[in-house]
Amino acid sequence: MRVIGFLCLIVTVVATPAASAAGPKIQVVNFTADWCPVCRIFDPRLESAIETFDRRDVEVVRIDLTVTKTGTREQKDRFWAGFYNDMRSSGMMVIHKGYNGYPYTGYATVIAADTKEPIVCFKGTVSASLIRRELEAAIERVLTTPPGQRRTAYSNCPDSFIS
Repeated sequence: MRVIGFLCLIVTVVATPAASAAGPKIQVVNFTADWCPVCRIFDPRLESAIETFDRRDVEVVRIDLTVTKTGTREQKDRFWAGFYNDMRSSGMMVIHKGYNGYPYTGYATVIAADTKEPIVCFKGTVSASLIRRELEAAIERVLTTPPGQRRTAYSNCPDSFIS
């Protein structure tokens, strides 16, 4: 049983080996779960939009929340402790804070890879073309705007990212 709980992956980072030494420009943090009906629409659209980008520019962080609904109490406790520790160790406490203020699936947050500043969020059934345009704008913002000034209007971002 412990092996099953351990195998419920907390955070999966998807990147290609060809990633440049400079690293990605943005990270797309996708909150998903097997039991999430919105995710069945949102995730393929998000993946389709991301496929159009060079993997040296975009890194995907997939946070699979399946165990939070279907797991045992021990698995859930282990997940939440791991989620906190993973976010803390990767410098992504803004994601932990934002998620705790908006505990749902079927959305993604785009952050600057270097500073972890939230740039834009997507939720629900937005189109792949809108996601693609927003990702392009996020990369452009990271490339042209100084760190600490990259925040956008937070379209669709939880209030906890703003405060």
